[in-house]
Amino acid sequence: MRNILTKLANFVKSRQKDIFLGFFRQPVLAFAAAAVLLFVVVTPLLHKPAGFVSVALYNNTSKKVEVGAIALLRVEFRAAENLEDITFRVELPEGARFVSAHDIIAESKALAFHGDVKKNRSIILPVAVRIVEEGPVPIKVEATKMGSRKIVLQGKV
Repeated sequence: MRNILTKLANFVKSRQKDIFLGFFRQPVLAFAAAAVLLFVVVTPLLHKPAGFVSVALYNNTSKKVEVGAIALLRVEFRAAENLEDITFRVELPEGARFVSAHDIIAESKALAFHGDVKKNRSIILPVAVRIVEEGPVPIKVEATKMGSRKIVLQGKV
């Protein structure tokens, strides 16, 4: 059995170049491979997003936040071109609450507003969130025409 496997391995090694190039000698397979390669390479070059959304924690390297503590998020919207009538939105799950500067807790689960963004200008929002439950707390930030991002904080006791 070992002798057969050794012979098979030696045969494949000696014919490896022929096997690989033989694939491209068949026109249908060669065309399909070229089309897939072209699609994978060209599509990202043609698609330019209108901007980007980012979210991060201020002054914190760990995403673990104690239950009852306030996490200060840095939410940024930046446009690659002038954009009008954009809806900006921050959504919280059940395990989090918005907090104002005076430690007043808002009961809403989403913060949203409409506006315009100028090319290469950023809108930066500090968003204070109190973690009220243990476990993962996914916070979603999105803007129409610009995409969305999610940050997952970990509520710990």
